[in-house]
Amino acid sequence: MSNQSRSLVFSIITLLVASIAAPRFARAEEHVKKSELRKQMEQMDESVKKLKRTIRKAEFDKESLELISKMEQVAITCKGMIPSKAATIPAADRPKYVAEYQKGMASLLSDICQMEVAVLSGDHEKAHTLYLKIKDDEDKGHDQFMPDDDKAATKEK
Repeated sequence: MSNQSRSLVFSIITLLVASIAAPRFARAEEHVKKSELRKQMEQMDESVKKLKRTIRKAEFDKESLELISKMEQVAITCKGMIPSKAATIPAADRPKYVAEYQKGMASLLSDICQMEVAVLSGDHEKAHTLYLKIKDDEDKGHDQFMPDDDKAATKEK
């Protein structure tokens, strides 16, 4: 085989390998984008789980307020992000989808702030009611905005 033939075969093999590997690299990059929002949401989920045991008891107000503060910070961060599932929505519908996500996050932030006010006011029953609303809205939001593979990974935990 001549050098020219070897060079041609090498080029073809390189092209084949690159064409097989490129989509995987693109998916890995897309997964990185997904994981930042997911990572933030997991932080919020940790706080929500801890609040379950503290939100109704005055003796845990300091801990509850710290957890609520973390939730507020994460909600503000996540409100500015775009869910990776938006990439699967037709381009014409995508702005509406993203706006719905942002409205949902703004509503969540409002509920978190109201829960904070309730704790500061000593109204633990109202704080607990808001906590339950946040939990319910979380499930609905995940159904609407979380990619199926992220939902499956979240349920495995």
